[in-house]
Amino acid sequence: MKLKWFPLDKYMRDGYVCPAMTLLSLVLLTIIGLVVGDFSVPALNTADLDLVLAASGVPISAHIAEISKTNEVQELEQIAYQDQLTGLRNRRGLIEDSMEFFKKPYSKENRSALLLLDLDRFKFINDTLGHAAGDKMLCELANRLRRLSSDHLQCYRLGGDEFVVTWANGPSFVQVDEFCEKLIQVLSQPYQIDQSEIEGGGSVGITWARESDDNIGSMLQRADMALYKAKSVSGSAHRFFCEQMEQESRLKQDFKQALRKMIFTADFDLEFQPIAYASDLAFSMYDVTAKSRNPEFGDFSDSQYMDILKETGLIVQFDRAILECAMKTMATWTQRKTVVLHLDSDQLLDPTFTGYIAGLLSEHKLDGHDFVFSFDTLHRSDNSKLMENSLDELISLGIRIASQGFSGDISNFGLGKKLKNTYLILGKNWVKDIAFDDSSYELLTNLVRLADCMNLRVILHGVEHAEQVKCLMEFKRLLVKGDIVGSAKRAV
Repeated sequence: MKLKWFPLDKYMRDGYVCPAMTLLSLVLLTIIGLVVGDFSVPALNTADLDLVLAASGVPISAHIAEISKTNEVQELEQIAYQDQLTGLRNRRGLIEDSMEFFKKPYSKENRSALLLLDLDRFKFINDTLGHAAGDKMLCELANRLRRLSSDHLQCYRLGGDEFVVTWANGPSFVQVDEFCEKLIQVLSQPYQIDQSEIEGGGSVGITWARESDDNIGSMLQRADMALYKAKSVSGSAHRFFCEQMEQESRLKQDFKQALRKMIFTADFDLEFQPIAYASDLAFSMYDVTAKSRNPEFGDFSDSQYMDILKETGLIVQFDRAILECAMKTMATWTQRKTVVLHLDSDQLLDPTFTGYIAGLLSEHKLDGHDFVFSFDTLHRSDNSKLMENSLDELISLGIRIASQGFSGDISNFGLGKKLKNTYLILGKNWVKDIAFDDSSYELLTNLVRLADCMNLRVILHGVEHAEQVKCLMEFKRLLVKGDIVGSAKRAV
């Protein structure tokens, strides 16, 4: 018998049959449950659900595959948005979560705050104790930050030793300031790592969301400026972003561009400043100083310029530009003179450095004995063996070595180690008060005598007037540099 009301078209039939079978299965299960269970309606278990799905035409395997696919997606999302070391949300998680900040209408009373923090001396800890100890330290810090979290406070790890805390719903300046004091205490607590106690400490930079912000990147930039200021303070500290920091940052970027141009176009002058004996001011050698042709920059021996050169990684190129210009100039001199060149110790970590120097000496037909290379430090823990090898190779070329300050000289001398350097350079702070302060004079004279015992020739910078020279005349081997010595010889 042919049922005219029953659709013959396959797709239409499936459209009627599947819902009908599903409904019928549910009715049958309900009746069975009522009979067996004293007419109470039972909860469907997994098997019942599979039976219903099978009756409705949905394969059981498809249902299981869908659940498996959902779990896989969740796992991938967790990997993508979670830091694998600490378990905190990572940078991608921060970007995702922070979108809520910018969806809400901006108001000064309801703006969010962002705190960027990092640990003090973390690179040193990694280098000395190993990365495993550093990882344990980061995990411990993450646990401490978790204990500070709340509905409004969320913690993230950006990478390395950088962490972020976000504070939603408009905290006040006082609230954030008080919280940062607590946060500094948390950072400063010692870390117990592999039965060793590691000193804590860290810095925090803070900023608030602005109306012009549309992503977390701009907030991170401002917090980073504030963090830089905090790190310039001795010990653990926190600093709030202000407009002056933004202006300083722009000036700093301009200066970096000017430095790059100056280095790669040799847009600077060299001054060969005379060094003389303190006993009679008789000439001994020259000290080389670079000066920009831009009057805004002036003398590049200034410590703030050196800091920027090191921060930007331009210090190596800068030193080599000075070296090449100095040797080119000296090649034109009719009389041989000894020259002191101030270099960064990063040069000694380059295995090609001494070969580069040997090539310059050969190119300009100069003798290594005409040079004293002064380094900011001769003792570094990251690769002291490579540094020692570079120093030995420079000495084999006839170049003499100077250290800027004692650094590790005294400890090495006490251990009976042979010093690599034959000169010790002391800054102007050692000499500025000796003419009228007895304790300053006594300290300097004892230091010079100690250097003599170590067979180190002292070059004292910043000797400006005759009263200072009178105090130093008794030291026959002492060398001095400053305005009192004489005018500088200028070379382009």
